[in-house]
Amino acid sequence: MKIKHRVVVFPDIHFPNEDKKAFACALNVLEKLKPNAFLLLGDFADGESVSHWQWSKKKRPPTEYQLPSIYREIEQVNAGLDKIDKVLDKIKCKKKIVKCTFAFY
Repeated sequence: MKIKHRVVVFPDIHFPNEDKKAFACALNVLEKLKPNAFLLLGDFADGESVSHWQWSKKKRPPTEYQLPSIYREIEQVNAGLDKIDKVLDKIKCKKKIVKCTFAFY
């Protein structure tokens, strides 16, 4: 049987709290396998900055107080996604599928 298509799936990365070594290894796998398609299977953002758990024992501050940490987390998530895009562009992977779900712990 001849393999016609290769798909690499990354589940549950949880940027910016990803396992750095595992993520670096996964990027290397992408470079070596050169898949035809890539699937980012949800929970790629941790959502810690907007989680209700951090305010469970105290009063939630106004949104404008929370915005700096939210923006910082968004920047970190985007930086992680940019690393994936860089490798996918390098290997000329045309099909990129992102299932958007978030953890919000």
